[in-house]
Amino acid sequence: IVLAFLLAIPGFMFATYAGIIASGIAGFVLGLVLAFKRTTPPALVVLYAAIEGFFLGGITAYIEFAFAVPGAGLQALLATGTTFAVVLWLYKSGRVRYTSKMRKFFIIGATSYLAFSLVNVGVMIFGNSNDAWGMRTGVDSAGIPLGVIVGAFAVILACISLIGDFDFIENGVKNGLADHFEWRAAFGLLVTLVWLYIEFLRIIAILQGRD
Repeated sequence: IVLAFLLAIPGFMFATYAGIIASGIAGFVLGLVLAFKRTTPPALVVLYAAIEGFFLGGITAYIEFAFAVPGAGLQALLATGTTFAVVLWLYKSGRVRYTSKMRKFFIIGATSYLAFSLVNVGVMIFGNSNDAWGMRTGVDSAGIPLGVIVGAFAVILACISLIGDFDFIENGVKNGLADHFEWRAAFGLLVTLVWLYIEFLRIIAILQGRD
């Protein structure tokens, strides 16, 4: 996780459109490989962290400059860190637990969110709208951009994913799971934090873009 955020610095400083696309695709493909492997090779997790870190830096630079929202990255980083700390405190204090109902809600919610995201990408690519974020900014509900509403829902899902990550780590320690499960836990936690950061970054960009 630390490696990812360290490599976000050069990713931000030397961001190019081609580099963002390449690192995004590479991170997505490697993430799928890690997700479906029975074991989790440490080298691949480290490589994934490095690629995702570079991608985060690049996409942050692109959004800040292309959409004229300076400081959005720092705000998203602070929001991500604060959310992580609050969710961890809630979990450690016993106020929240990863129940079967929460797991079902996450599965249904994440599937719905994925479906919306795919449709929105199609609208952005093939639609005639000039809205930068597709339906996220092209549709309003009570004066609130759809992207903010969907983004808030995604943040809730990411928080549930964090709780699931903490539950996996805690049970792994209690049950004395093999060492490679530590890397599985690190990979899962990194995926969730990347997701959370990107959602905050997008929400901030949409809100500031309306000022």
